[in-house]
Amino acid sequence: MHKLEFNYAPEVREALATGRPVVALESTIISHGMPYPQNVKTAREVEDVIRSHGVTPATIGILEGVVCIGMTPEELETFGRLGPKCHKVSRRDLAFVLAARANGATTVAGTMLLAHLAGIRVFVTGGIGGVHRGAEESWDVSADLTELGKTPVAVVCAGAKSILDIPKTLEYLETQGVPVVGFGTEYFPAFFTPSSGLKASCSVASSADAARLCSEHFRLGLSTGVVLANPIPADFAAEAEKVEAATLQAVQELSTKKLEGREVTPFLLARIEQLTKGESLKANIALVKNNARVGAEVAAELYRLERTGAVVVGGMAIDIISKPDDPGCLGATATSVIGVTRKTYGGVGRNISECMARLGARVQLISAVGGDSLGDELLEASSSIGIDVSGVTQVADARTGTFSGLLDGRGDLVGAVVDMGVYSAINDNAGSTLPPALRSSSLLILDANMDPSVISQALKQGEAAAVPSWFETVSVPKAQRSVGALQGIELVKPNLAELKAICEVVAGPQPPPGSKASPFDEARRYGGVTLEKLGVKRLLVSCGRHGAVLLAASSCPVSAQSRTVTLPLEGLPPLQLAVHQQSAHCVEYQLLAPVDSPVSTTGAGDCLMGGTAAAYLKGMPIETAVVYGMLCAHAALFADTAVSPMLSPAVLRVKPSPVAKL
Repeated sequence: MHKLEFNYAPEVREALATGRPVVALESTIISHGMPYPQNVKTAREVEDVIRSHGVTPATIGILEGVVCIGMTPEELETFGRLGPKCHKVSRRDLAFVLAARANGATTVAGTMLLAHLAGIRVFVTGGIGGVHRGAEESWDVSADLTELGKTPVAVVCAGAKSILDIPKTLEYLETQGVPVVGFGTEYFPAFFTPSSGLKASCSVASSADAARLCSEHFRLGLSTGVVLANPIPADFAAEAEKVEAATLQAVQELSTKKLEGREVTPFLLARIEQLTKGESLKANIALVKNNARVGAEVAAELYRLERTGAVVVGGMAIDIISKPDDPGCLGATATSVIGVTRKTYGGVGRNISECMARLGARVQLISAVGGDSLGDELLEASSSIGIDVSGVTQVADARTGTFSGLLDGRGDLVGAVVDMGVYSAINDNAGSTLPPALRSSSLLILDANMDPSVISQALKQGEAAAVPSWFETVSVPKAQRSVGALQGIELVKPNLAELKAICEVVAGPQPPPGSKASPFDEARRYGGVTLEKLGVKRLLVSCGRHGAVLLAASSCPVSAQSRTVTLPLEGLPPLQLAVHQQSAHCVEYQLLAPVDSPVSTTGAGDCLMGGTAAAYLKGMPIETAVVYGMLCAHAALFADTAVSPMLSPAVLRVKPSPVAKL
């Protein structure tokens, strides 16, 4: 853990706090690369290129001994005016400049180090330093190369300047274990020259490919950087040729000078600009902007690639379920009946998480259990099936939540007693636990077991992190008390009774439906009013043994081909479903062969939510994802646990058949 105190620009602080993509920029190019005010103008233009791709720029430098991770317009202006008065800061110089409370411009090496400490993984520059010609005598090797060998940051550049010994530079990087990746080329570029004639260690064709490579590099925990070598655009090739010729002349002139170390590069750059009458500066600016574009694209793709999981905030509990042996038994009132009692693992949030984890989705659960043996058992069982339980709080003096339910002989719930006092710890801890979890997630799912104020806070945190939120209503009273927090949420999943209760809260009592109204008719009626009054984008309404309805607000229409589908599941009767596109804002999913004697229905609704979410995270449109949610709910009916242990990633690869238009 580093001890430095950074001064973050407000936009950078917010982006890092919410996990949004950030690209680092060096400051030496501002202080030593061009005169004021051209330096400030160019710096702002480069930052704007990055912002135009939805990514936050962070120009890194040191002002009066304070490390700036991103600069405000005023700080950038100050830095630009200081220009060459700033110290050039590599790893070696950092302590001195901070101790002296001096101003410092970070080199490639210095920027890499500080970006890494700040949690920024993509850095854009013009070109990297390298092994200087004659290094076998002078030992002049840029600190950029050693930093690349020890700091895991992706550096987007136009290769190394041709004034360097490029073969030795590439050999040095190979020794350091640094991947040199040609971006859209097999060859390593030489700054103003698209190709040095030497091959890169590998190549990628797109920003998405580059992001995948970087993601794997970081995931492996490798300590080295990655060089993403991006050739200068072809539009500037003619100008670049002139600059290259001037570069060679400047190098020849250098041999007659008694210059060494840090004096070499400034002399060469100044002489090249003189010889090209300023054309080198234009080409340099174009090159940096092109690198900024690629760096922003890679950072955005890396952000999308790694935010593929979900964070679920909700309950986890021990379920104690009793079911009569007699299928015709309606339950027990003031007496007892013969049956079976089972202890399983449940809780709405945990059930959703288990369904998703079994389907192969990455999911983190934020919840609470007691500091008792049941809590230990619940945590171990959840972790063993792939749920990340690092966000679960274990409260030493509390009881683990329990759900004691009585079913009728058909497996439908008659009633239950819940002991969920431990959930107050979710209310206490979600505010601090959720933001870090959102950084690596692309979906937030909440259940209604929390206090409405906590639900509201969690939804705001999801919105700030640009993560869509879904909500499971749990029960009629919990659905009603949560209504005030749900304005504008992405998706709410109630059953029909919960939908009616929500509708009554937001719009008052509604006239009773006609005697011939089907559950689908009721869902459309109450759902339409709820969408309008509550301002949610979608409702996924469970209609029990009849099926489900997907309703959407006018701003996000749905589209599904009307058809019948059969989805097989090994060892179980197939799911038979009729999908009806009723309008641009309504799709019905009608069960054609309802299960008459389910083992249990208690987990079906949670599996509808979990299965839909897992399929959605796999890239399926919501209309298709619901079909797989229905399949998971169907499997739950045949299990004596809330979630069928038969679920696996293969379920999301099941192909519906046969398909016939209705």
